[in-house]
Amino acid sequence: QIIIKNNNDLKKTVREILETEAPLSEEFLLQRIKSNFGKDKLNKSVRDVYDYLMKGCENEGIYHIFTKNLIMSQKTILPSLLKMRAKILNH
Repeated sequence: QIIIKNNNDLKKTVREILETEAPLSEEFLLQRIKSNFGKDKLNKSVRDVYDYLMKGCENEGIYHIFTKNLIMSQKTILPSLLKMRAKILNH
């Protein structure tokens, strides 16, 4: 069983990480926050609890970009999408 540390602050923690480091892959983000679940390794249980707790994360300003498997904050989504667009256009 997973012990969740700072359960109430999970979305806040995710948003703070994203505001300074986005865009991130969800895999990298999960590696960063796995200790919030009392685990040293990622496994299906961690992912399941994360998915459950992050439901409705858009209301907290956290967006998952499914086509690239990226996760961003409201503050970083537009600049990040513009950078990705520029890279595509320059290739």
